[in-house]
Amino acid sequence: MQIKREYEDCLLFFRLGDFYELFLEDAKIGANVLGITLTARPRGKDGDIPMAGVPYHAAEGYIAKLVSAGYKVAICEQITQPNTKEIVHREVVRIVTPGTLIDESSLRPKEHNFFLVMAPGQHACGVVVVDIGTGDIRLAQLEGEDLLGNSLRSFLDTFHPVECIVSPDWYSDPTIIERIVKERSINLFPYDAWVSDKTNLQEIINTYINEGEYSQLRLDESPRVLEALGNALSYVTHTQKGTAPHIKKISWHSSADHMGLDSATINNLELFEHARDRSTKRSLVSLLDETMTAMGGRLLRQWVRAPLVSVVEIQERHDVVDILLKKPLLRKTVRKTLSQLYDLERLVSRVSLGYGGPKDLINISLTVGKIQELFSALPKSESATINRLVANSSPEASQLAVLIGKTISIDNSGSVDYSIASGSTESSTPFAHSFRRRRKPSLILSVAKRKKVDWAL
Repeated sequence: MQIKREYEDCLLFFRLGDFYELFLEDAKIGANVLGITLTARPRGKDGDIPMAGVPYHAAEGYIAKLVSAGYKVAICEQITQPNTKEIVHREVVRIVTPGTLIDESSLRPKEHNFFLVMAPGQHACGVVVVDIGTGDIRLAQLEGEDLLGNSLRSFLDTFHPVECIVSPDWYSDPTIIERIVKERSINLFPYDAWVSDKTNLQEIINTYINEGEYSQLRLDESPRVLEALGNALSYVTHTQKGTAPHIKKISWHSSADHMGLDSATINNLELFEHARDRSTKRSLVSLLDETMTAMGGRLLRQWVRAPLVSVVEIQERHDVVDILLKKPLLRKTVRKTLSQLYDLERLVSRVSLGYGGPKDLINISLTVGKIQELFSALPKSESATINRLVANSSPEASQLAVLIGKTISIDNSGSVDYSIASGSTESSTPFAHSFRRRRKPSLILSVAKRKKVDWAL
């Protein structure tokens, strides 16, 4: 009951052996939403305790269904091994919300899953969107007389967040409810640990980026954005019960660099859905999408939602297209290599958050290896974009791929079995322990940090 009191705004998934159990009102909600049996446990003269459970090995699907219904779920795990002398210690190891889902089966491969954090002020509103599954963070400052009007509407149309976080004070503001919930059908939650003090906000942000990166973002010139970003990162740490080391890609979204498309334009042009049946199959993006990877699909959709207005950047893209059109053999090689890539962004997210397994690491290793092959196949050219890609390739990433290959073996007898390689005696124990507990850090992450591998790759 003490744990439930600490997470009153969540449905508590309480681990008992091979099941996650819900109790009391949580059980009634779970039984109704999930369509599972509501049972009861005797509580003496006080009556029975309602309860409902799901198998732990199938929990992700049930959690996703609760989250899609607008609930937050707190995962409470056994931290100590059961014995006859002491009570098993349990604690919440993760909070799952609509905007913090990381289970691949619950996400659309070619769609971002952003949550939004808003910090409105008298003359400006700081807005930040975070995709915890890819590590992307975009910042913007909305200004003007109608802060929560057209500017906010355009920002929401661009990033399409599924969840919005605000301070408890703003949560009670009817304007927020009107603009966010009724108009957009976004899950709106207050963040009770909201931080307003500048020093505390800077400390939170500096746990994710260094002082040089902080200075480049010029956050001190935009206090509302500073507040939104600090609380967004605090929310990530709160829901994941620790920092997310893969979050590195923090950038400004400028309306001067991109054309803003409102929802009417997006719908009338049928960019993502057909106007009549809301099907995605007959939309413009479905016709354009010849991408070979989930990462490319997500990028394409962001480009369609926010077209460039910079002539220089548009020309750079055209230069790459021109080169690939003129060199069919290179184009064939690039497409073939891309088709062999796994979703590196989401794999890295799962591993860095401590929820990945040996299979995820193997797929990271294979993908990094293929990317290095791709860089080697790209010739020096007149395209500045291609030259930047090759120049930015990371030799540490190749070392990481080799390290993973040496640490994990693949047994193909019958079904594929991913296990700790024999001979990895020096550090296989903590590595294996990491996968059993699904807690951070794993051996590979520890080594990657020592070698200063950029997880954003």
